[in-house]
Amino acid sequence: MPYDPDRALELLAQTGYDPADEITIYSRQGRIFRDVPLWASVVEMWNEMDVNASLQLMDSDQHREVRRNG
Repeated sequence: MPYDPDRALELLAQTGYDPADEITIYSRQGRIFRDVPLWASVVEMWNEMDVNASLQLMDSDQHREVRRNG
């Protein structure tokens, strides 16, 4: 399926996404190969579509806590 930013925005709108809300990707560096460049590119693409997104890198303990508690 080709990358379609307009369709992505349509789908977000259907979920009730408010652009004032930030979508944060939490990741632990080194979890998968080249994970930081991968997530940084996702955030960049979303920001180009006016989706309020950010990346937060954590150490192992912080990442485990977020996974457990949301």
